[in-house]
Amino acid sequence: MAVELSEKQIKDGWQIVKFGEIAREVKLTTKDPAKDGLEFYVGLEHLDPQSLRIARKGIIAEDNPSFTRRFSAGQILFGKRRSYQKKAAVADFDGICSGDIIVIEEKPKKIIPGLLPFIIQSDAFFDWAEKTSSGSLSPRTKWKSLAEFELPLPPPERQEEILEVLEKVEECEKRCSKQNRSGNILFNAASRDILKVIPQCYKDNDSLPNGWFIKKLSEIAKVERGKFTPRPRNNPIYYDGVYPFVQTGDVKNSGGLITDHSQTLNKKGLAVSKIFPKGSILITIAANIGEVGLTTYETACTDSVVAIQPGPEIDPHWLLFYMMQLKGYLNSVATESAQKNINLSTLKPLKIATPNKETQGQLSSILSTCFENNQLLSKKSDGFRALRQVLLNRFFNLNGGTQ
Repeated sequence: MAVELSEKQIKDGWQIVKFGEIAREVKLTTKDPAKDGLEFYVGLEHLDPQSLRIARKGIIAEDNPSFTRRFSAGQILFGKRRSYQKKAAVADFDGICSGDIIVIEEKPKKIIPGLLPFIIQSDAFFDWAEKTSSGSLSPRTKWKSLAEFELPLPPPERQEEILEVLEKVEECEKRCSKQNRSGNILFNAASRDILKVIPQCYKDNDSLPNGWFIKKLSEIAKVERGKFTPRPRNNPIYYDGVYPFVQTGDVKNSGGLITDHSQTLNKKGLAVSKIFPKGSILITIAANIGEVGLTTYETACTDSVVAIQPGPEIDPHWLLFYMMQLKGYLNSVATESAQKNINLSTLKPLKIATPNKETQGQLSSILSTCFENNQLLSKKSDGFRALRQVLLNRFFNLNGGTQ
């Protein structure tokens, strides 16, 4: 991306700088984290895409990681492996991190404190990181490459104005995310309680309310695996038609309701696949185990997804909420070779605490209110993140933004 300054920017004191002029890599290490008073570690799995905050961390004493790279509160942890995942966050504690994380801090007097993390979160910076990555299975970028990224930088007083706006947007996103996390905790706790989600070792109906029975999943729903996935993916012989084709990523990203899909099949593709009806519950059985989504239209799906089609006496939303609570169990019983997976022999005999349809409807109505509120908060949070990117592009004239 060629970076140029407008006449107004030049007049106002902007300059084109390389990232290495305003930031530096921190290469501190430790051989004995406990002796150095460090309690926590961070791996790539602890960094959330496009989030400036670290919501999870590992405990060194419990997991004994082999990491030696040290970081301090206030420094930025940038995921250099598979940078297209857009993982970069500001640490609010001291610790050690994976070798696939670059520790970055601002250079004093080169840029005002607090602005650097937002620049790193820009689309242009992540695009540069991806462009400069090498390796096929697990591409990585290097600090040397990141340091060459160019951007227009305003004078300090303009930096202050930009930072003030970005921090206000970030605070709004932070509040929505916090409320959403709390809402999800409440939803999951309420679901397990009012749905009477039972351990699979449960043997009788004695502790269930009157009118409830333990039934196998295969007794209350038709359980079918998605048919053969046409390969290679994106082959025009099978794809780019008009028939929806849902994949594991579509289910994972659905938030519980499948309203979109990433691929379509043509007639030849449909001939080697299978259409499932609207109202089917799709559940992933490979890699990301137990992600579920209720279809809002007819669709085919990949063979790494199973379609659960509720019987006439089953409320689809009730069963959807029930299946959401089985993710932990399904992961615990998944077999693992190249990747985790489960099969129909695991799903069909699942024990489900089943009331009559009227009760199912009442319970799903209660949970739907909580679920929909969480969905709204999630969308608001995503909206604030999108706004942050738009403002970054505009403020710094990145990706075609204007000043």
